[in-house]
Amino acid sequence: MLRIRLSRIGKTNYPHYSVVVTEKTNPAIDGNFLEKLGTYSPVGPTPSFSVDLDRSRHWISKGARPTDTVARLLQKQGLEGMDRFVDFKKQYQIQNEKTRAAAAAAAEAAAKPAAAPAPESAPEPEAQAEQAPEVIQQEEKSEEPPEPATPESATEEVVSS
Repeated sequence: MLRIRLSRIGKTNYPHYSVVVTEKTNPAIDGNFLEKLGTYSPVGPTPSFSVDLDRSRHWISKGARPTDTVARLLQKQGLEGMDRFVDFKKQYQIQNEKTRAAAAAAAEAAAKPAAAPAPESAPEPEAQAEQAPEVIQQEEKSEEPPEPATPESATEEVVSS
């Protein structure tokens, strides 16, 4: 994917950038780019930005995406249609929030009919009375402590084996 981005070429504490068209995976510093479109110098008494708008339009029409910063600078120069590239991440987050909200609304709508099921009839008291003695007998059996193992019985088992 092609990107129109800034490539730093300035000295320490004096940034100066080239506006270049390059592959997204290429590092911004190495100078490996397809075309240099202009320059940007943000420091000094008057920050300067010069770019070839015709070539910028050409690359955007070919599918190159400007970074947020370059899109804002191009927008200030008068290039139309940069709104779709500015704050792309924020637009993506807003789109995700709308999708999540729609999914949550659909889940709530699906949950409302399920939230009011028909009332079930309570089990009959006779059936509960029949089950009660069995439960009591099982509890009595489980309350008996297990017999402690004596060392004599453990040695007898080893000897007999």
